[in-house]
Amino acid sequence: MIALLAVAIPAAAALFISWVRLPRAAVVGVANGAIAAAFVLALLMPQGDLVVGTWLQSIPLGFQVDTISRTFALVTSGVGLLIHAYSAAYMAHDRDLARYFSGLNLFVAAMLMLVLANGPILLLIGWAGVGLASYLLIGFWYEREAAVAAARKAFLINTAGDVSLMLAIALMVTTTGQTTYSGIFAAVGHMPATAVTWLLFFGAAAKSAQIPLHTWLPDAMEGPTPVSALIHAATMVTAGVYLLLRFHPVLAAAPSAAEGIGILGGASCLLAALMAIPQRDIKRVLAFSTMSQVGYMFMGAAVGIGAAGLSHVVTHAFFKALLFMGCGVVMHALGGDERDLYKMGGLRKALPATSAAMGVAALAISGFPLMSGYFSKDAILESLLANGHPWLWGLGVLTAGLTALYIFRMYFLAFWGKPRTEPSHGESALAYRWPMAVLTILALVGGVFVRPFAWFSLTSVVAVVLAFIGFLVAYRLYALRGPVGDAWLDGGFGRLLRSEFGFDLAYRGLIVAPGAALAAAIGALDRVAMSGLASGVTSGGAAIAGWLRGWQSGLTRVYALSILAGAALILLWVAVR
Repeated sequence: MIALLAVAIPAAAALFISWVRLPRAAVVGVANGAIAAAFVLALLMPQGDLVVGTWLQSIPLGFQVDTISRTFALVTSGVGLLIHAYSAAYMAHDRDLARYFSGLNLFVAAMLMLVLANGPILLLIGWAGVGLASYLLIGFWYEREAAVAAARKAFLINTAGDVSLMLAIALMVTTTGQTTYSGIFAAVGHMPATAVTWLLFFGAAAKSAQIPLHTWLPDAMEGPTPVSALIHAATMVTAGVYLLLRFHPVLAAAPSAAEGIGILGGASCLLAALMAIPQRDIKRVLAFSTMSQVGYMFMGAAVGIGAAGLSHVVTHAFFKALLFMGCGVVMHALGGDERDLYKMGGLRKALPATSAAMGVAALAISGFPLMSGYFSKDAILESLLANGHPWLWGLGVLTAGLTALYIFRMYFLAFWGKPRTEPSHGESALAYRWPMAVLTILALVGGVFVRPFAWFSLTSVVAVVLAFIGFLVAYRLYALRGPVGDAWLDGGFGRLLRSEFGFDLAYRGLIVAPGAALAAAIGALDRVAMSGLASGVTSGGAAIAGWLRGWQSGLTRVYALSILAGAALILLWVAVR
């Protein structure tokens, strides 16, 4: 019942906040209190299963608590609580505070349902709820055309993934006759595992922004910055990783498909790191960073090293939430919505605590020794090499160096050098500072909790050396030179990176433009056909009405003649028969 309450309380709070007009302080209190309660309940959850009820008299619906679901529940509610607390300051002056916190509570509730479900049916409900909440929050500032377009794009791509997941569930349920995880996994030999695995992947890739369904994630930065933190650190983007971890027995039954998913995860890992390098928008740097780090998790989940992938989910939540919170403070200090790195610089003097926190997060995501990211990333890389995946190991190690390059490029452009815009605000809000302080500590030492006995290996030495080289390159190019350091990106390679490898352009050419042309053609045909039909019906009806009206003359002799003619025809017909 604890799992049921953990889902029900934030869901009820979301409805309550949206339906009842409350003072602003009460909105914050109810929303944050609900997530705090969910976090406490996640801490208290014992392992086990609970069937709450049945659907269609045969499908048991309930909750399953094990290591995977409990870990995700703790990350979702714990990091989600810190983001809620941070939001109290960040969104303090927004006129739609209740709508914002209602959406935030719905997001957490849906994610908790997704990870605590005991079978794919209830998982699908949580999955859809996460997609709905993301749509509402990415487009929260609906008066901005870019935000509306970003929300629509995220919704459409994720809906494509939803269809893939529904097909996977339908295949599993119809071929095994089971609707719970335990039943499905016991009968995994009866299903077409390869087809199911690929369908699961496309569902997961859409939610977790992996190639080829990743293009919505950078655009989703149009939402409020705390929403970006929640999407990237605690909810939506990690949902795809959960899906692969949860259905590991299915992936294990289709090793070739799982290997293919690992390769796509590695490609996402590397290409996203490259796409992050030239970005001027500070939030887009972090968006591609998330895509890259989730690629590590996909590699781990796909090739059977789920424990390592799960540990990176945890540490990534710490430093990625911290990076987004620091990004929000920077934007607030520069007037509220400044995201151009070329207009920043020198902020370590005006924002010393934020500078230190983001420096720690940058070291953690780069995998520097003894930082949280080092422990989890090294676990994935070491396991990839030990389990016979040298190509994936090579992609992961190369990405480690690129990660340090792009994240410290962002850091030095924002905090070092001379100020290019004078800040108008500082770090006064306590609601900004204490969540960031907690996450800074976790980014520093959190890795010890997920992998306490890690030590240096050949893999870790190579990754650390490459990360250090990436740091040195970023320092040399950007620490003192600022945006001038981007001169090396002026050639063809830089243009390729700025085009983000042409994925959006390809989608517009192959899908959007033909779809729009087809819709226009159908619309024109519809107008012509329906207009012609309507005109034909109208004119035909008018002609018939005119003919009938001619018979209504009001003259008795005409009516008598008509009666005689009708009677004669009837007699003739009877005679012929």
